[in-house]
Amino acid sequence: MHEFSVTSQIVQSVLAEAEKRGAKKVTEVDLVVGKLTFLGLEQVQFAYEVLAKGTILEGSKLVIEEQEGVVKCDKCG
Repeated sequence: MHEFSVTSQIVQSVLAEAEKRGAKKVTEVDLVVGKLTFLGLEQVQFAYEVLAKGTILEGSKLVIEEQEGVVKCDKCG
């Protein structure tokens, strides 16, 4: 369920930005996800498709790039 909640926030953000720009249709959404988020990418894809239905995102392509995490110590760098 973590994935559904996160994806819901992403969809709402994209819809808000599209509305600000007067978009009538969104064809592609590019998303960078850090591996340390521990999100299931298949679940994110599924949630996106469900949440996009009935909106200007319906039928759009979600492109997910998974990025390696970076950990840095504040004391030693």
